[in-house]
Amino acid sequence: GFGTGLNLMAVLAEQARLNTSCQIDYISFEARPLSVDTIENAHRPFPEIAGFSEQMRAQWPRRWPAVHSFQMGGGRVSVQLYYGRAETILPFVNFYADIWFLDGFSPRRNPDLWSEMVMNEVGRLSSDAARLATFTVASAVRAGLSSAGFMLEKKAGFGKKRDMLVAIKKS
Repeated sequence: GFGTGLNLMAVLAEQARLNTSCQIDYISFEARPLSVDTIENAHRPFPEIAGFSEQMRAQWPRRWPAVHSFQMGGGRVSVQLYYGRAETILPFVNFYADIWFLDGFSPRRNPDLWSEMVMNEVGRLSSDAARLATFTVASAVRAGLSSAGFMLEKKAGFGKKRDMLVAIKKS
C-alpha cells in the first residue's frame, strides 16, 4: 500500500542524493487513501523530505477509485497511484517491477493482500532478479513469496520493527 508515501519520499531522496537523472516509474496501490493533512503530519518528523512532501501534497489526487498520475523530482519520477484494492487490480495490470515495497501489515491485519493469488501476481509482475522488502515476516508470507519464485532473507528491521524480509526473484 502507498500509505503516507514514505517509500516514494525515500526513492526521491535517494535519487537526489545520487544526483542521477534516471527515469523511474513508481507504481503503487492504495485501498484507503489518506488525506493530505494526515500525510503532512506523517512527514513532519522527516525535515529532509519536506520539499518532496510539499510537491506531492500539491498534486494529491481526489480520493476516488481510479489510476492517478503525477510527476515528481523534476519529471524524473512518474507516479501511477491506483486507488483500490491491490488484490482486485493486480490481475488486470501488466508491467515489470524491478523493486517492490510490500505492505508492512501482517496477514492477520490484511489477509487479502497476502493471499496466494496476490503473491503469484507479484511474481508474475516481477522482472528477473527483482528485489522486494517488507516488514512482514510471517511464515505464510514467506511461503507465498517463495512459491512465487523469490529467494528470501530475514534481516533486522528498523525503528520499532524487529525484523524485515528481503527477497530477490529467481531467474
